[in-house]
Amino acid sequence: GFHPAEAVAALALEVGTEVLDGRPEVLGYWANSDAHHAVKLPADGRALGQLLERARVEMEAAGLRIGALCPHANGTASNRVAESAALERAFPRGQVSRPSLHLIKPQTGHALGASGLLEVALLTAGLRRGELPRNLPGLTPPAADWQLPDHPTQANGVVLKTAIGMGGHNAVLALRAGIGAQDFSMPST
Repeated sequence: GFHPAEAVAALALEVGTEVLDGRPEVLGYWANSDAHHAVKLPADGRALGQLLERARVEMEAAGLRIGALCPHANGTASNRVAESAALERAFPRGQVSRPSLHLIKPQTGHALGASGLLEVALLTAGLRRGELPRNLPGLTPPAADWQLPDHPTQANGVVLKTAIGMGGHNAVLALRAGIGAQDFSMPST
């Protein structure tokens, strides 16, 4: 279910720098708004699915493989139906390779502001180590052929992060680990 949380996140983006020290690279950003409802997606997930499909096609055209997807996954029943439909539209069963799914929101709760940015910050911290976040045990994938790894996995290829905002706003961000990411270690706290 929906678990509200509080969080703060900030990211600094640099343009035109070489990504040699493990910093993740932003490869693309896509956004739209379907204005369907104040707080929920249309059941067919069409607008989000269109963004995911566009991101997949553009990454493939650039010769890049999508290795992972971090969906919004807010835990509501209506979002589950809509987001599953969007994933099926963008990654049709038997037609394209399906990336593994890495759900961050179940580990943080739904921050009442900037939850997408919080998840991007956590995702980029993992990408600096060359890792994707594990999923909590017991989560259910949208269909049997989607993988939900329950252990940290190596980041191979492009990672798509989706975010869904109130009022029908949808966004997809494409990231990948920077060169030397596996050599970077986070300081322990």
